[in-house]
Amino acid sequence: GFESGWWSQFEALYTRAHIVKYSDTLDVLYLIQVMATAVLLSLVFFRLEATEATIEDRFGLTFFLSTFWVFFPMFNAATTFPGERAVLLRDRAQGSYRLSAYFVAKQAAEIPLNWLIPSLFLILVYWMTNINSSVGAFFQMWALLLLGVEISTSLGMLISAAETDPKKALTWVTILILLAHFFAGFFIDIANIPIWLRWLNWVSFMKYTFGSQAVTVFDNDASFSCASQDSEYAVCNQGDPNARISGSDVLEKRSIANIPVAYALVLLLGTLATKLATYVVLYHRYKPRAPRVTNPGTTKGTTKGNTKGNCSSSSSARGKNTKD
Repeated sequence: GFESGWWSQFEALYTRAHIVKYSDTLDVLYLIQVMATAVLLSLVFFRLEATEATIEDRFGLTFFLSTFWVFFPMFNAATTFPGERAVLLRDRAQGSYRLSAYFVAKQAAEIPLNWLIPSLFLILVYWMTNINSSVGAFFQMWALLLLGVEISTSLGMLISAAETDPKKALTWVTILILLAHFFAGFFIDIANIPIWLRWLNWVSFMKYTFGSQAVTVFDNDASFSCASQDSEYAVCNQGDPNARISGSDVLEKRSIANIPVAYALVLLLGTLATKLATYVVLYHRYKPRAPRVTNPGTTKGTTKGNTKGNCSSSSSARGKNTKD
């Protein structure tokens, strides 16, 4: 049994996990890197106008936001458990705490801190770029960005739990991110991908992070003025000088389904399923090994043999010393 109850174990483990994560989150170099990127991004896309010419710019900015906050969390999470392996195995072997208390405490301590920097990043970039002027769209974008952070962190932790070698874990993360990018629907139209590969589109988590954020940017009553000539949108080529391109027109042209709730549910369920899978993998991969039991008869015989040998050696040494 355990000397303390589950809740006491949780409190102690929560405090330890919070201290470690807090120092990592507020690392000076990490903050400089992230905030410098936010400032540069805000200046490059500063105050986008609501015109047809900026539609592709908005897509590029949306894809960068969803990509940036997949890359950092997943790579950071990929080396989580190998560094704690020795301590976790030792503590479990000693019966210090339950694995469930350790896992839940780690999640509770790290999730709020995982959200802190992405939130500050989005607040700055969203309003400086004018990607969408709606306050409601901002809160929707915020929630979806955090869901993206959570599913990428969860996938990184799953890989970390399954692969105890940090270098191999980072290799698997790189492969997963590249596959997710290719099938997200930004670089290439899914219809142009070979038919035997198109199924990967449905398992690409980037499809749902990018798709949900794109819907948020171009929905919420977003509209854009038509180009003065050679517009890519049919609504602008009907002779109406007051015609405007709706967000729905943009999403339809990009073949992005306007189903934000479905996107969010996929991300949420995917996150929960991945966390559960991580716990199961941890339970089996980080199970302390039972001490090896030695055969008493073999030990006794070996000990007698060693004792007899030692006595013979000692007698020979004494005879030699006497002769000398």
